[in-house]
Amino acid sequence: MSQPTLRHCRLLLPLGLLVSVLVAVSPPAALGATLIKTAPKCSSSFRWYSYTRAALATCGIKTYPLTSVVRVTGGGKDYEYALPKGEIAHEYVVPKGFDAATASPALRADYGIAPGPPAGSSPAEIALWAKSLKHVTFGPPTPFLATSDAHAPAPPASSSGTGASHTIYNWAGYGLCVNTTNTFGNCDGNLFTSVAGLYTEPSYNDYSCAGQSVGGYAVPPADLIWAGIGGIGEPGGSTVLAQTGTAHQGSGAPNVGGVNHGTWYEVVPGMAITPYPQNEFAANIGDSVVPIVQYVDGIYYFEVYDETTGQTSTASVVAGYTGESAEVVVERPEVTINGVNYLTPLGNFTSPIGFASEADGAWFSQYPSTDARWGIHMIQGTTGQDLADPGDIYAPDGDFFVTYSNCGGIELVKSGG
Repeated sequence: MSQPTLRHCRLLLPLGLLVSVLVAVSPPAALGATLIKTAPKCSSSFRWYSYTRAALATCGIKTYPLTSVVRVTGGGKDYEYALPKGEIAHEYVVPKGFDAATASPALRADYGIAPGPPAGSSPAEIALWAKSLKHVTFGPPTPFLATSDAHAPAPPASSSGTGASHTIYNWAGYGLCVNTTNTFGNCDGNLFTSVAGLYTEPSYNDYSCAGQSVGGYAVPPADLIWAGIGGIGEPGGSTVLAQTGTAHQGSGAPNVGGVNHGTWYEVVPGMAITPYPQNEFAANIGDSVVPIVQYVDGIYYFEVYDETTGQTSTASVVAGYTGESAEVVVERPEVTINGVNYLTPLGNFTSPIGFASEADGAWFSQYPSTDARWGIHMIQGTTGQDLADPGDIYAPDGDFFVTYSNCGGIELVKSGG
């Protein structure tokens, strides 16, 4: 029986304060460090970069070796990892005395840090980003990049019956999509280059859907919470989704992304869910988490900033761009078991997740509620059962809540999903 692997789609964000639980994350293994050779417990939460490539392969985790090292301005180094679709991921060693908070925008970009929020961004976002720069750290480069098996775009959107509201089998939240057909799909391209969210890392009731299994494997609920650019294009066409956020899963499923509540980034297609190699952290329940994606001059800049603890994950990837949509969502991921793809049950995030949302310098609330901004409702595709829903955007700064309704259970992914 083959080991189940993960294929990721998309997810959402929270604001209400909950009990804080610290999850320790061991530092990544440096180049030349001794890695663990014994196979990990695949369904557990563990640090991927502490294991050998062979050990990770037993869990369906793909790895890509370091391909080149390039010298960077001021004496630093750029470690490059090539992926199958032509994407290039980067890790950096910075020169002595480098300070992200005082470096020039050009020098920050040289070391994979976004140049800054776009013009017109809210003072709150600018202040958060400036604050996060004080906490940017660079660990040692890793000997390989580790990704789960996650190459599924969002299922085709279908109308729920109201002009600004649509249903998708794996997302709940809000998305931006501009077109002339009044649908969340076939969006005009090359429109969005920046997206940011704000949510409170939720607790989860892992027992609300206990006992689900398929193909001889227990598959518990799982959740991804993220902000992203792209992903909703013409059905059957080419679209690129770049996203970042935090991940959760109950015990027993394929590992969806390193440590529980840990930070990750992804570019679909081509690059799957990837824990941040140098500066992954696990958010505490109740922390204010800010995921940010920016696209500038052929490069995606990713950041997840924990405003509560100051921890910051950063990465950059050279990849294709379509830019037809922007989203802030909660998602139930997709897993592959014995060669068949399934959506996991949706984890019960116990209380509504509150979000703030901004794209290209404007709050989501500033985009019109028809022809541009769409509420996305998650449903069970086979039964139409409601799983999670966004509320109305209730504040000028794009605030909204997503409410859990039902886990939905395991569901076979339909063609196009």
